[in-house]
Amino acid sequence: QIIKGDLFFALCLARLLENKEEAFNGFFGSKYLDAWRMSYTKALGPDASFQDIAKFVQSYDASQMEGLQKPVFGKLFEILENYHENNNGDEYTSEIFNSPNHPMADITKTNVLDGKSFAIQLKASENKDYIESALRKYPDTPIIVPKGVAEKVNHPLVMDGNYSLDKL
Repeated sequence: QIIKGDLFFALCLARLLENKEEAFNGFFGSKYLDAWRMSYTKALGPDASFQDIAKFVQSYDASQMEGLQKPVFGKLFEILENYHENNNGDEYTSEIFNSPNHPMADITKTNVLDGKSFAIQLKASENKDYIESALRKYPDTPIIVPKGVAEKVNHPLVMDGNYSLDKL
């Protein structure tokens, strides 16, 4: 089943299962592998090689692949938004929390001019109910969603990121 950007994930998963390491030499390929490392910190860790990740993925049954990749999709969104923030030339930097499931937020954004920081959630989803649920749970925490989704939610703390679901 391939919809809205799933082609990238389907192809990457296929390349992992086939041990095609060279397919991950580019920018998005390396970020995809980083997303695996950051999603499964106990099983993989920050220094996991391509072979470690491939072996981890291959240890699961085909029926488990969709669920296995779900946190990787969200983590890739965080990685890409974090990369963009740290390379866009403005006065802000950001850092992803080390824990893959930090309870309140995913990144900390800091103004380098005054040193003030604040936490932000990232939701790689267009599901309005899911996003509104996060707002109810953490009513003072801003949320970054894929480009084009914020207008559907229409809340002052929900803002578009730099990547649409299609691009992601």
